[in-house]
Amino acid sequence: MAKDNSAKMLSSILVIGGTGMIGQHLVTASLDAGHPTAVLVRPATADADAGKAKLIEAFQSCGARLVYGDINEHEGLVAAIKQADVVFSAVGHSSREEVEGQLKIVAAIQEAGGVKRFLPSEYGCDVELAEQILEPARSILGAKRRVREAVRAAGIPHTIISSNWFQGFLLPRAVNPEANGGPPDNSVTIFGDGKLQGRTFM
Repeated sequence: MAKDNSAKMLSSILVIGGTGMIGQHLVTASLDAGHPTAVLVRPATADADAGKAKLIEAFQSCGARLVYGDINEHEGLVAAIKQADVVFSAVGHSSREEVEGQLKIVAAIQEAGGVKRFLPSEYGCDVELAEQILEPARSILGAKRRVREAVRAAGIPHTIISSNWFQGFLLPRAVNPEANGGPPDNSVTIFGDGKLQGRTFM
């Protein structure tokens, strides 16, 4: 009988910002794929937001492990990261300060050691190709660029995801930018043979 090695291929995942618009989908996808999944949650999150409290309960019922902490609390962040093979950051990016908060994650990953892959919070346009852009977006993209530079300088294995703001996500917000319907449920086709070509940030 062939031995099932599927369990050996599973990675321990830590999602930072897992109760946000993108983060909640990352948590769900990780759980659906069978990965042991932890979610870093600020202690006051559930008390301050009933919707997020419900989301946290749903995560737990699906098998997620909650880790109470904050990216501003270094020791707790390092302890959480030490339990993970892969770290997803889905922190908000509505301001330069919010994006640059990820530099604290980079420092914690360096101290923790052992992280096989880090995915910083991008999920938008390729910031290194967006040179002619106006404020306030220019400052935010500049912060994302500094995070990329810090990750590379630290030698952390990483993947940058640039979705280029797919239109199925933007169109529902054309009239109301504050709409919070989340990404569309329709499928996305990725063309190619699986070999990396052109620009890559691995």
